[in-house]
Amino acid sequence: MTPNVSTMPPRTDDRPADSVRPADSRAKPAQSTIDDYIQYCRPRTGEVLRAAGLDTEYHRGVGDQLFYYDENGREHAVWDFLGGYGSLIFGHNHPELVEVAMSNLRNQVPFSAQASCRGGAARLGAKLSGMMQERFGESFVTTLANSGSEATEAAIKHAEMQQRSKFEALEERLRADLTKIRPALTMGEFRVNEESFARLGDVFRFSNSSNFEKVIEAILSHNSRIIWKTPDFLAVTRSFHGKTSGAVKLTYNPKYRGIFNRIGINANFVSAFDADELRAAVSGKMIKLYSLEVRKSEVFCVERQVSNVAGLFIEPIQGEGGIHVAPPEFLRACRELADEHNFPLIIDEIQTGMGRTGTWLYSEQSGCLGDYYMLSKSLGGGLAKTSALLVRTKHYIPDFGFVHTSTFAEDDPGCNIAVRSLELIEANDGQLMRNCVRQGNAIVSGLKKIQARYPGVIKEIRGVGLLIGVELEEQVNRGSLLIYNLSRQELLAPVVASHLLHEYGIRVAPALSAGQVIRLEPSAYISDDAIAACLHGFERVCEVIYKQNMYELTKFLIGLTHRGEATPHEIQSFRREPLPKVSEEGVRKIAFIGHLIAAGDVKLADPTMGAYTDQQCDTLLRRIFAVYGMIQYDLIEVRSVMGERVLLGFLGLCFHSDIIIERMRSKDLGILQEKIMECVDYAIENKFTNIGFGGLSSIVMNNCKKVNRTTIGLTSGNAFTTAMGLEAMFQAAREQNVDLSKATFAGIGANGNICSIYCKIMADHVAGLILVGREGREGPLKVLEDEIYFEALEKIFITLAADQVPLAELPQQLTGISRILIETAAAKKFFATVDESTEFDEKKARGIVREIKAELGDRAPVKFTTDLREIKNAQLILGASSSLEPMITADVLGEGPIIICDVALPQDTHESVLERDDVTVMLGGLVRLPLNPNFVVDGIPVPDGHAYACMSETLLLGLHGMSENYSIGSISKTQVKKITEVARIHGFKLGMLKREKSF
Repeated sequence: MTPNVSTMPPRTDDRPADSVRPADSRAKPAQSTIDDYIQYCRPRTGEVLRAAGLDTEYHRGVGDQLFYYDENGREHAVWDFLGGYGSLIFGHNHPELVEVAMSNLRNQVPFSAQASCRGGAARLGAKLSGMMQERFGESFVTTLANSGSEATEAAIKHAEMQQRSKFEALEERLRADLTKIRPALTMGEFRVNEESFARLGDVFRFSNSSNFEKVIEAILSHNSRIIWKTPDFLAVTRSFHGKTSGAVKLTYNPKYRGIFNRIGINANFVSAFDADELRAAVSGKMIKLYSLEVRKSEVFCVERQVSNVAGLFIEPIQGEGGIHVAPPEFLRACRELADEHNFPLIIDEIQTGMGRTGTWLYSEQSGCLGDYYMLSKSLGGGLAKTSALLVRTKHYIPDFGFVHTSTFAEDDPGCNIAVRSLELIEANDGQLMRNCVRQGNAIVSGLKKIQARYPGVIKEIRGVGLLIGVELEEQVNRGSLLIYNLSRQELLAPVVASHLLHEYGIRVAPALSAGQVIRLEPSAYISDDAIAACLHGFERVCEVIYKQNMYELTKFLIGLTHRGEATPHEIQSFRREPLPKVSEEGVRKIAFIGHLIAAGDVKLADPTMGAYTDQQCDTLLRRIFAVYGMIQYDLIEVRSVMGERVLLGFLGLCFHSDIIIERMRSKDLGILQEKIMECVDYAIENKFTNIGFGGLSSIVMNNCKKVNRTTIGLTSGNAFTTAMGLEAMFQAAREQNVDLSKATFAGIGANGNICSIYCKIMADHVAGLILVGREGREGPLKVLEDEIYFEALEKIFITLAADQVPLAELPQQLTGISRILIETAAAKKFFATVDESTEFDEKKARGIVREIKAELGDRAPVKFTTDLREIKNAQLILGASSSLEPMITADVLGEGPIIICDVALPQDTHESVLERDDVTVMLGGLVRLPLNPNFVVDGIPVPDGHAYACMSETLLLGLHGMSENYSIGSISKTQVKKITEVARIHGFKLGMLKREKSF
């Protein structure tokens, strides 16, 4: 049925939706507006709105529609089912309420006339009390404020005043009772009941009960101290009562409450709608007071218990907590406890009041009478910022109006609008409230049909009237890894809300404290056409989720929509049965952090994104990466030849290498480090023993040194990456017929740790080394040069001493730089007297290094330089600099064959080098796993059965039971050799040269 048109406000103009903006409009482009909002108003909120596609700027609202301009100046309309978080029961700019507002202005009704009789407030208070009297037979006193949160603050303060007044009276009564019998006690007219006093000796710490003066003083002191304890307030889980300093303590969501736990009131939470737990909580808040009582000439010490609960806050329907309806029996239990223990029952009708549920207040339907009521939102008719605290007259403290005031409360313009709003609620014998029930039932009925049609998408539909919550089912990976992770991160509901907005012109939003619940709170005048449009949008988005199509779900974020299509297009299905979970019992778990290498690789991670181009993937990722959290993959079992097993948990980051490099250039790494630490904390919480850092993630965290966690083993993977890079160079040299014993190796970035390790190890194999570093850093290059010579001498000594090789035959036993040095006169002299009993003299060896360098002069096999042109003489080149721009260009290379191993991130090798046929460029080595031929991590472009070396190092640490930190900060030659040996034990080998960009 269509609502009675006589109750529905007409449009305030006849401009059609999707009209073109007037040419002289001065409206700012949306992009500029959101930038200003982010910079000057709410930075993080604005970023989230932009990422989610909810940064639309609305310029006009009429009835149940909002209007915005697109980038071309064309006006679009959307159906507003969010309804101002429940504040628009009359829709936008209801004509009768607009007329009241205009009348206020025409008649120059004063906004600020404090310290006077406020006529508007008087009329509003009388109207509210009259409506309460009609429904509950009780009169109420109204305190006006500006927002729902302020109404909560007023309730807290009045409840404290009420309890204070009650306790002051109680203390005075107990004091009067003691004063009355004091003379008779001191005269010894009564005998003492020793048993009653003995039980309380520990409380008052007196030993002689006959000294009544001390007894009386002890009781008075105790009572005074206990009575003025901080009061307790009770609320229930999932509650939301506001965000001001007092109200936020009654709001359950730790995200809002936790960071303010040092301030505000003493709030206690019980499980939502659990009457037994509530009774226990009230019982636990009793305080004990004492007095003396005379019975038949005998004095008894009497204990009295009084509740320290100052107030119990209840939402009869929890709105922000996910639209949960309080059962009537729970509300009755609240009423009984409040009566039994004489504390106020405070009912929050801020969102549920004003007719939305079919009655003016939802608590009318339960038959439960509160002592305080809080109203706001639609009380102001969508035009005024108005709220009210209603207190039963018999509980009201007259002085409260003096101690609780507000500059802007009780303004006559707002009160006049609120009075007319209440009149509209009751107009036509409550037609508005009947509309809420009828249209709410139509929405719920339609949603339940959709729920049945697409099982596993909508978990539950809850609510009353036009306060409706649609809880989405928690998704498992049935085809789309990204939809699964949207659900896991409670981002699915915001994306669905944004999808409905851009694809179907339907405006909804998730509940603030229940991110998986989408709420619908349209006006009481919502039309059948609007409901049909809303249900159509919900049906389509549920189909998209059911079919696991991430492209269809998110394409609106890059401007691709089907809004307005005449015939709904076919949605491709990627749905499949979820893969079986790997058992975690008795198996070590190791985690690995990885990011996308290129934007298009997101299609490898989630094939349902296949309709995107690589450029579109880049656009999408740049929009969402700051909001999208860690991508959690299913655990993968990896086995070694030793029979050991580990479970690999791949923790994906939703950004790619170019984004990281850009952030590195701008020195803006904060958000990236935040996302990485989210992965680390997840791994710790879920009891992973080790965590590896892939690709640029280790560089962003300064080779793990910025990770201040001690309960998990960290590794950058650099040691095994170095080992596999060396193996890859050796294999490439064999393939290209490069004789290592005659070749020269150039290390670019020799100032750095990784390159220095390569240089030291290659010194065992090649005839010459060129150490290339940055200008101004020649000192460390010279130190490295000397260290390589020193290690070569040490190798000669070990060979000579251990193998007992005659000095003359030693050159044939040596390779690399050692073989060249042993031919020098200085080295022969140094080693002439070495035998099995000789100890290596390090100090003398370092002196011999100087002699050898002087003897060889220009023929020295190891040289350092800051001039890249020197690498023309190298056949083997390592790119390992920290430069953000390529350093190895075609013109600095000599004649081939040349082998380049580029492990720099970003790469050192310029594209021009790839055009040369005599140059082999690789990026290290891929590792072949021994017993996992089908091993694959979606999104990582590696052949089946292979892994990156950094990931393999993490796997090896887990397989070998090494839970300590490994490759963090600077690595050593010893670490490289040790992890190489661990790899040999477990059967991990070089699989192939790595040609593509990677970690």
